[in-house]
Amino acid sequence: SISNRWTKAYKQKILSSRIQSLQLLKSTLEKENIKISQLISASAIGIYPDSLTNYYEEDYQEYSSSFLGEVATKWEEATDSFLELDILVTKIRIGLVLDKHEGALPQLIKPIRFGFGAALGSGFQWQSWIHKEDLARIFIYTLENKLEGVFNAVAPNPVSNQELTKVLAKTL
Repeated sequence: SISNRWTKAYKQKILSSRIQSLQLLKSTLEKENIKISQLISASAIGIYPDSLTNYYEEDYQEYSSSFLGEVATKWEEATDSFLELDILVTKIRIGLVLDKHEGALPQLIKPIRFGFGAALGSGFQWQSWIHKEDLARIFIYTLENKLEGVFNAVAPNPVSNQELTKVLAKTL
């Protein structure tokens, strides 16, 4: 999880967990001569630069210089190494995953329940989100249809952090 304090050691753990798992999978496939037809990898919309005005689509080529941008970029580079094995590569860039019982939503509503809900930072930053069930459907759809390339797994329209906070507060 990225939702811990980002010490130097923890940042390395975040990066290593994504890269080393893919390296292990690739070396095992090669060593054991195991053939698979498709690799579907999770990634993150954190790969895109921060912007208060831009919407990013899958073909956007500039990446964020932030830590999350670095993680997502290196993660996707490790994923692309499977192309060398003639494996179809699918990269799903995930936004904020919302579910009533787990993930980001319970954490977002916690301060609101106690009357301390407020937008984070300026509140103008975009929050691209998706429901857990829709995300699962995207993974299944890309597998069943053998889709390759990059897919942003988010709802069609992001909302500002301020809007999201207001909707959550109103709902509660």
